[in-house]
Amino acid sequence: EFNKSVSKEKDASAALLIAAALGDVERAKSLLGESKSASKAEAVADIMTVDALGRNVLHWAAYKMMMPASDVLMARGADAEARASTQVDKLWTPGLWDSRCRMPVEEGKEERGELKNLEDGGSLGPTPYDVIPRQHPARVYAKAIIDIALGKRTEEDFVGNAAKALAAESRAAKEYERLRNEGATEPDKALDDVLEKQKANESEANDGTVTTAMSNLSIQTGTPKRLLGCALRMAASHGMEVEVKELIDKVKEYAADSEAGVDASEKYNEAQPGTLMTPLHFAAHFGNIPAATMLVEVGASKSLKDGYGRTPMQTCPEGSRVVEVLQ
Repeated sequence: EFNKSVSKEKDASAALLIAAALGDVERAKSLLGESKSASKAEAVADIMTVDALGRNVLHWAAYKMMMPASDVLMARGADAEARASTQVDKLWTPGLWDSRCRMPVEEGKEERGELKNLEDGGSLGPTPYDVIPRQHPARVYAKAIIDIALGKRTEEDFVGNAAKALAAESRAAKEYERLRNEGATEPDKALDDVLEKQKANESEANDGTVTTAMSNLSIQTGTPKRLLGCALRMAASHGMEVEVKELIDKVKEYAADSEAGVDASEKYNEAQPGTLMTPLHFAAHFGNIPAATMLVEVGASKSLKDGYGRTPMQTCPEGSRVVEVLQ
């Protein structure tokens, strides 16, 4: 009696969350009704499912750094900026790119300060991006969202791109550490030389390590346009200048198409759910001058306030040169 399932739907939801945490792409696809091996092409789990603490499939994939799985789930329509319960912070340490506002830390203590409440008195739980524990997977996660928004991902290279990007970032970090330990006077320059050679070698080799299991992946209708604002915030956070420009151009392209239903000004100023931080807030917060400059040039508002009552300038780190752009 104890082992009886509550319902088939709840079993399927739990299985999907577990598949995301384990990076089991084929199992996730089967539960979503997209697996070639499935006896019926019928979804038994909902991509928007959450657990008791409000964590969705991307929270689990991101926290466990299962980046290929997060790619697939984003393409299927999982909410990349869904917020879990604040109780999650007691179980999972916030990641490096957590942009929620915090109280000052007491002198001598290394842990992060307590979360500040929003102006309306509410508090915010983490998004999937907020719980990624390391820098490299965070960049891969951001790049996946950007690529989907720009329409750059194809069905065949979806998992391949994420896997290769994550592996390349990891190799670069290890190589930099090795060069520094060996006493290299200019580890950055030495690393650039090494990476150029690696890049040349990789372009000549045919990488057969990525399977073709993702060949029937489908990007949900409307996902690219839906992710434009999120992608712009991600690119501004990481200082991805090329991607910021490409996204701005993509917004202009959609805005020029009357059937696309995209308002350029709205996208440039689209606020993140919860924090209400716009792309310009993120560029200012993380000190990215080129991103802030491009956003200001296309009319991003310098006066909009986020959920904490801050304008973009008020989010700038002390001494940041982004202030000059925002004056």
